[in-house]
Amino acid sequence: MYRVAKSILHQDEDCADAIQSAILNAYEKLDTLRNEKFFKTWLTRILINECYKILRSSKEQIPFEPYMAEQNREKNSSDLYEKLMELDEKYRIPFVLFHVEGYSIQEIH
Repeated sequence: MYRVAKSILHQDEDCADAIQSAILNAYEKLDTLRNEKFFKTWLTRILINECYKILRSSKEQIPFEPYMAEQNREKNSSDLYEKLMELDEKYRIPFVLFHVEGYSIQEIH
């Protein structure tokens, strides 16, 4: 079961959660199993469904810290852009060429 879960999920904790949920669901729905010969296949299918459920739920979650860092960077970038656009063109062009494009002072001059 671990190998199946690991092939879909990458985190060991997620694999453990999927296996635990699959076993619990299988135990609760054991009466729906039609043929005991297919128990392993049935349990594997439940496990796969649990793995995909975890994948779907993890896509919906965005870690707070990276999200806020991205928001601040975008805000700071737009503030910088606005201030840069306020500069007179004779100052703005050399600034962009030097700091953004990486030209040397000799190349700009």
